[in-house]
This record gives sequence, C-alpha cells and structure tokens, in this order.
Amino acid sequence: MEVDIQGFFDNIDHDIMIKLLEKKIDDKRFIALIKAMRKAGYREDWKVHGTYSGTPQGGVRSPLLANIDLHELDKFVEEMKDKVDTGRTRAINPGYQRYTNRIDNRRKQIQQLRDTGKSHSASDVMRRKLEIRKLDIARQTIPSVVLTDITYRRWHYCRYADDTLIGIVGSKDDAEQVMAQVKEFIQKHLNLEIAAETSRISHAKEGTLCLGYEVLTISAGKLVRARRRGRVTLCRAVNARVRLRIPEGKRGKCCQKNGYGHYATLQTVHRPA
Repeated sequence: MEVDIQGFFDNIDHDIMIKLLEKKIDDKRFIALIKAMRKAGYREDWKVHGTYSGTPQGGVRSPLLANIDLHELDKFVEEMKDKVDTGRTRAINPGYQRYTNRIDNRRKQIQQLRDTGKSHSASDVMRRKLEIRKLDIARQTIPSVVLTDITYRRWHYCRYADDTLIGIVGSKDDAEQVMAQVKEFIQKHLNLEIAAETSRISHAKEGTLCLGYEVLTISAGKLVRARRRGRVTLCRAVNARVRLRIPEGKRGKCCQKNGYGHYATLQTVHRPA
C-alpha cells in the first residue's frame, strides 16, 4: 500500500508544527525563532510574498521540519501495528506436512535397515534414498505454510520523507481499512490530504513504485542447487521474497545478497506509462 500526501512540503500546517515542537522544547526564544522563520516569506521578481503554510522543498531545514509532522504518523502506525499483529507463525500447509511425514518415514526405514547389518539391505537403502529425493523435489514445489491463514496478520511500515509504504500480510479488506485509518489520521491530526491519484493499494505480486524502485514479491517454481553447511541441496530459486526491481530507463550496478550467500542483480523491468 502506497500513501502519498498531496503537496506535503507546500501544505505543512505551521500551527500544528509549533504545537508539536512545544511538546518537547521549553525554550521560548527558539520557538519564536522558528515562528519567525516560517513567516519570513520569500522574494520573487523583486516582490515579497508571505508564507502561511509549508516549508521550502529542497531547503536545508525542510527535511527536519517535515519529520516533526510525520513523526506523529510514525507513532500512530506503530501503535496500530502492535494492536493488529496477531499469530506467531502461519499454519503449516497440510500438503507440505504430508510430504515431510513421508520423508521422515523413509529415513526411519533406512535407519532400521542399517541396524540389521544385512548385505541385501544396501539396495533397499538406495531405493528409499531415491524415494526421499523425489518426495523432497515434490515438496519444494508447494508452499510450506498456508499463505491465506486468517489467524496470522502483520504490518510492515517504511517511510522516507513524505514517501510512505505499508506492507500488509492479510486480506484486501484489511488493506482498505488501514488506508482509511491512515487517511483519517492525516486529515484530522496533521491537516493534510492524501493524493488519491498516486496513493493506491496493490497486490504484492503486482508491486508498487517507491523511491525509484519497484517493490514486489517474486516466486518461481523452478529449483536450483545451493550450498548450505557444506552440502549441495535443492532449494526454491525464489520463494515470495520482497525484491527491488529497477524500472526501465534507470541503470547502475545494483545487487542484493540472498539468504544463500549469492548475489542477485536487480532486474530491469518495463513499466507501462
């Protein structure tokens, strides 16, 4: 879910900013200086214009002053996150568990055959090892957990300046409720508006554009060989992990280290206009 504030730097409410500063700062001279700075105005074509709201985008102090307002949004989302996050883990996928049980059963059989110490048991051990390999390959093609588990919910919040991204592990209805709550808070407590044309809710597989990168999850059915603990094993190539992709037109050597110690170059993708 991408949240974009309409003309954020131009519409910051000075009165709200001063009230937020006064919560933490007791120095009246410093507060008076900030008030004077906000009302100093600007000169254009040799004419002085008043400033009644906002802070100059690109100004030295603007990022700091902007974060004073948006820190309230950070606190609001964190409080909501603590209330909404439920469940320790997702439920185990029954199909995945069945494969695991069959693999464990084959391993027990192998151990029993080895304990007998008979020469003819070597072929039986090899046959069960081949069965384990086939079962493991089949198991790797399905999710290990129930992705639609309604008892498991999570919020993931990321903000840079006025660019806000909220990831929700839940249903679309959950995302719509979050968007409504965030919109109401921004309007009521910060006196700002959300830009309807640039704020949107999208599925993780579709992705969303944030800070020049396309943030999305990628899954692939193929298996690759990877070295773990000195052994080469089969694993999923990509398993619903969050990825950053570079939109077409942007170039650069960008890479990301995955969980197996290998580096994957961020992909260049075409994004329709």
